[in-house]
Amino acid sequence: MSAPGRITPLPGNGVEVQAGPNATLWRRDAGATGSYRLSARVTQRNTGPHAHGAGLVFGGREVDGENQTYTYFLVNGDGTFLVKTRDATSTAILVPWSEHVAVNRENADATTSNDLAVEIGATTTRFLVNDKEVHRAPTATLKTDGLYGCRLVHDLHVKFEYVVATAQP
Repeated sequence: MSAPGRITPLPGNGVEVQAGPNATLWRRDAGATGSYRLSARVTQRNTGPHAHGAGLVFGGREVDGENQTYTYFLVNGDGTFLVKTRDATSTAILVPWSEHVAVNRENADATTSNDLAVEIGATTTRFLVNDKEVHRAPTATLKTDGLYGCRLVHDLHVKFEYVVATAQP
């Protein structure tokens, strides 16, 4: 990750990103396989005239080329979330932008914070926002083994804090 003045490392495996194009930020030393829980606090600030998404990306393979694969789980300041997968040059929407009461909306200062988690199990994967399940999917339909990191849509100022994966039984 290198973009002086735009990307700032934070304690606890976090990163702060300020305005720019869409970005997927991979930690080359951060991968997970099998059953695990990936979590982070996502704080969006100054989202501009309309809300944009930010969140977790996982199951990253061949992330530098045209054959990259991964799954991503984003929240939006308007109280919605999205789940998609990427397989080479195509993406599949598993859950389109959908409202859920668990997703915090922007406040009067155009700031919102949500705790995201993905719990990957042998057969089922759960997607959680602020400790509430917003979606579940068969693990076999997702890209789950590989690198993990953070993803954001353009023009955001986002803090990703406490980004961590822990093995699950």
